[in-house]
Amino acid sequence: MNEQFLELLAQIEPYSSGINRLAAQGYAITISVTGFMGNGSSFTLTPDVVSRMAALNVPLTVSPSTSDR
Repeated sequence: MNEQFLELLAQIEPYSSGINRLAAQGYAITISVTGFMGNGSSFTLTPDVVSRMAALNVPLTVSPSTSDR
């Protein structure tokens, strides 16, 4: 999971000032992560990823699905 967030951060961090301008203009900005996972599964994010996400000042929503497929 960290590798995927690192790739996402590499793509959006260069646009952080533009993201902040849009948010200041009233646009709702969020990063949403969805996916399937087994019951009892979990994931962790490294402090570096959490710090970089926090620096963007954009809400992160994680919506796992544990439905039987």
